[in-house]
Amino acid sequence: MTLAFCMFWAYTFFAMLLPIWYTNMPEETDFLLVRMYLPQWSWMAGTVGVLCFLTPFTVLLSRGIKKMKWPFIGILSVIMVGLFLERTLLVMPSVHFGDTFPLALFLGVSLTVWAGFLGLLVLVTTWALSRVPPVGVSDPRLNPHPWDVHVRPIHRRRRDREASA
Repeated sequence: MTLAFCMFWAYTFFAMLLPIWYTNMPEETDFLLVRMYLPQWSWMAGTVGVLCFLTPFTVLLSRGIKKMKWPFIGILSVIMVGLFLERTLLVMPSVHFGDTFPLALFLGVSLTVWAGFLGLLVLVTTWALSRVPPVGVSDPRLNPHPWDVHVRPIHRRRRDREASA
């Protein structure tokens, strides 16, 4: 699913880019020119492309990497950073005035919004879990059925010990 959504992100990005670029309407192309060719934002546009599509696509083509927990969490973290930078790239050039990169504004707004949503997630999760037990306690299907037989295979060493005794 992660690989599919990575490819879907590239498709939607291209579907946004193509009509804006080829209709050549000044009120629309200014949006792209600022983000793709101004030096204070062009590095972020390239980084977003690498973090959201190129890196995940090449890494997730491997079947083995998707089965390992920590490398997969690492590539998911790369995607999350890329999506964070993409949202920043969509919003920040519209509120940027001047020639210098607004690092304080970027960090202040972006990290505050991120921390606010994280706090809201924790608040809603703790509120929901305090109202409802996280494990079903009265579900009769969770109790073992008396007709179920659980067979455990005897390992070779144990069988050999029992045979020699």
